[in-house]
Amino acid sequence: DSNFFLFRTEYPADELFYHLLYNGILVRNLSSHPKLNNCLRVTIGSKSENDRFLSEVKNYEGGNG
Repeated sequence: DSNFFLFRTEYPADELFYHLLYNGILVRNLSSHPKLNNCLRVTIGSKSENDRFLSEVKNYEGGNG
């Protein structure tokens, strides 16, 4: 059991991390760990928080978002 999930992004983790941060969504960038390249950790929140997170990730355009 946990309250977070870890995922690997196809985009550079730093770029997506800052995009989410700019839009008020806090995640943890774990990509500095050698085996977690391009990985972010997200705490599971309320349904509306999770929906907002998913919407921001889906709409991210890799450097243009």
